[in-house]
Amino acid sequence: MHHPSTRTPIITSLAVCLAGWALCLSAEAKPPLTVLEHPSPKELEEGFQRWVEQYPGLFRCEKRGVTPEGRPILMGRITDDRVSAEDKQIALFTSCHVAKELNAGTGLLRLMKWLLGDDPQAAEIRSGQIVLVVPYTDPDGVASGKQEQLREIYGSPNRIWSVDGVSDPEQYPEAAALQQIMDEYRPELYIDVHGLSYASQTMWESTGISWASAVSRSFLHDVPRRIDEAAEAQGFLITRGEQDAGKLLTTGPIAGFPDHLFYLRNGRGTITAYPYARFHTLSFIMEVGYEESLIARARRALQMGQERWRCERYPAYPVNQIGMWTLVSVSAWGTTATQRRESRCELWPRLPQMAYGVAGPIPSRDSLMAYVATTPQARDQVRWKNVSDVIAALRDDPRFDAEALAEIDARSPAWRFGGSKYKPSDAAEAGDAGPIQHGMVIRLLIPYRDAEVSEVRLDGHLLQKSAVDGYDVRHDPGTIVEIAIPPGKVEAFHIASCLYNTPTKRRAGFTPEDW
Repeated sequence: MHHPSTRTPIITSLAVCLAGWALCLSAEAKPPLTVLEHPSPKELEEGFQRWVEQYPGLFRCEKRGVTPEGRPILMGRITDDRVSAEDKQIALFTSCHVAKELNAGTGLLRLMKWLLGDDPQAAEIRSGQIVLVVPYTDPDGVASGKQEQLREIYGSPNRIWSVDGVSDPEQYPEAAALQQIMDEYRPELYIDVHGLSYASQTMWESTGISWASAVSRSFLHDVPRRIDEAAEAQGFLITRGEQDAGKLLTTGPIAGFPDHLFYLRNGRGTITAYPYARFHTLSFIMEVGYEESLIARARRALQMGQERWRCERYPAYPVNQIGMWTLVSVSAWGTTATQRRESRCELWPRLPQMAYGVAGPIPSRDSLMAYVATTPQARDQVRWKNVSDVIAALRDDPRFDAEALAEIDARSPAWRFGGSKYKPSDAAEAGDAGPIQHGMVIRLLIPYRDAEVSEVRLDGHLLQKSAVDGYDVRHDPGTIVEIAIPPGKVEAFHIASCLYNTPTKRRAGFTPEDW
């Protein structure tokens, strides 16, 4: 006789056993995840020493600190020592920030091997740049491979990074060592590389997109775009975050809108935010699924330091323009990378106390006048003030040619100086740091490619062409008039002006004849 009440539990129990057995077989059948092959911290030190011997004059190994367990924190330095460092830019790469993500470190070692090789492009980079690489930022964690010994120095859980650096350097000597490197070198480029640890694993790849913080990004969008295109030309697929998701990037919810519209990321500080905040470094992270992709993207990033960027006079990383408002911008002074670095790192933290703007309404075709104030007091004297009143107040100041300024003002419809906008609290906190010591460049941006500049003045005085103490004119995009104010000549505020003509005629309005 059939008795469902007695047979059902047996059948159910059997089904459960069979399912569990199948799961066990499935788990046993899965290929194991094995940690990819990588040098131990000791082997890294030995390998670096061999490179020192093999590449004299190109490679140097520096011990930048000591871990809690006594292991050295090693940095490789690659450059051609036969070439003076005066005009060399500096690029910094780090990886394995919590000892995991080992392919980031092994990929950087492969990049270093290429940089030390015979490729003409590598030789060009060695001549024009100093490349610094810290493959293991947590040597103790790499040595142990144990989760509980991994050291989080990136900043996510402990918030250890701020604009002032590492909050607890004694507790985090690895992070303190990285800060010391940044403070010493003040790099133009910094890329913190992330990845994976298993040989049979892959992951998404991205450039300048942090999954932990919205601030680990390039301030110049064209940089990750060019890097990604170089990788995809070699067959890789690069994720572009909010662009691929079709969303807007934001660090928090927007009142009245559903969250699914936005690519939400928090705004907490990380290791990449520190050199950007302090030195205006082009600083971001890179996610890596394949070492070949890392090499392709890192090579493209380094090539950018050999190229002349939009609005720039010299081939260099695009970090020297530190502020712009409408048709005037402020940039670092200098004909060498070292001079521009000194100027940039002085100007950038002073930005909240500065102001700059053009006299408006801006004439459509013939002249441009602008100011740059470098102190809070001077800023308050000129920003949003009547142009004629500002010039009249300068008639008894021997530093200005007020008569020449008045003539330029008379031919222009402009009546008020505009100005860059910063929160009053930012300006108050900045205070007055005293005179600028390392020079400054003012750029006037003329929206015509074929503009013919007839005269350029600073504080009413006629300037001659000079990259050091005078002006330079470049075309495309538009026309850029660059006024160089050398060390020792930067004052509390300056008025820059230029006169120009252009054969280009652009329509304004819609007349009855246009119908």
